Amino acid sequence: MQVIDYFESDRQSHWLDEIKRADWGAAAFLHELLTGGTFFEAVGERSKVLLLTDGDELISFCTYAEKDDIRPTDLTPWMGFVYTFPAHRGHRYVGLLMDAAERLAQKDGVSKIYISTNHVGLYEKYGCEFMTEMNDMNKEPSRVYVKHVGRPQMTLRDFKKEDAKTIASWIRTEEELYKWSADRFNKFPLSGDDINQNYAPQIETGRFFPLTAADDKGNVVGHFIIRYPKADDDSSVRFGFVIVDPAHRGKGCGKEMLRLGTEYVKKHRLAVRIDLGVFANNDGARHCYEAAGFKAYGERECEMPIGTWKCIDMEMFI
Repeated sequence: MQVIDYFESDRQSHWLDEIKRADWGAAAFLHELLTGGTFFEAVGERSKVLLLTDGDELISFCTYAEKDDIRPTDLTPWMGFVYTFPAHRGHRYVGLLMDAAERLAQKDGVSKIYISTNHVGLYEKYGCEFMTEMNDMNKEPSRVYVKHVGRPQMTLRDFKKEDAKTIASWIRTEEELYKWSADRFNKFPLSGDDINQNYAPQIETGRFFPLTAADDKGNVVGHFIIRYPKADDDSSVRFGFVIVDPAHRGKGCGKEMLRLGTEYVKKHRLAVRIDLGVFANNDGARHCYEAAGFKAYGERECEMPIGTWKCIDMEMFI
């Protein structure tokens, strides 16, 4: 499969026939704009039609355009006319189109792509955020999403027991174990069963929430827990056991996971404050937390079998 630009193809009549096959009114309108020569007038001179193709077959398509159906607005560019043929749904092919749109946006020097839709729960799978509701050209309400260009595609879900083995494999040395978990395990090498046995009684309290970060293909790429430190106080939660797959470090995944975690707290918990602890000898993690908006508020000494380390406590108000 490959994503091609309709206007750079020497088989435009073929792809027009393929677009015409789509059983969707907006696709028929796109076909009309292309055949009538009014596409650029309607959506902007620098706009493109992106086609996900497999040989002669059109799998999915969209536009990357200066304008869409939200008028008037200064927001630009837009990913519109997004359609996947029914036989190919469920394979996350929209993600391939979104990747192509992101590359165009990066080339254009823009940091956001906007999407107008009535779907709920679809674009969230591709790292998009619901921004607001706006009226379209017909004065009908539409949900507007924003995709931050260059931000890792990641979603949060509830931790599953089978995630534990993968998470344990990321802890490669005894030092990494203690940086990750302080004295909560005191065992190396760590196994998935060790993690599950530690979590099980805490989950039963109803105040301990382990979460897993997955990429756009569903692969586990990160993990952390949210807990209430005090039994009688719901105003503050603590993040812990924060870890990212070593293969994905240095790519903004940790910052994105923490951003999603913060949004999770806003949506699902009553807390107005989040805190966490990081050892002073873990510069990478500390810089990640700072980039995510956490600020140091205290220091303490932690005695562990591996030595006495200084821990920096950090917080964020939401």
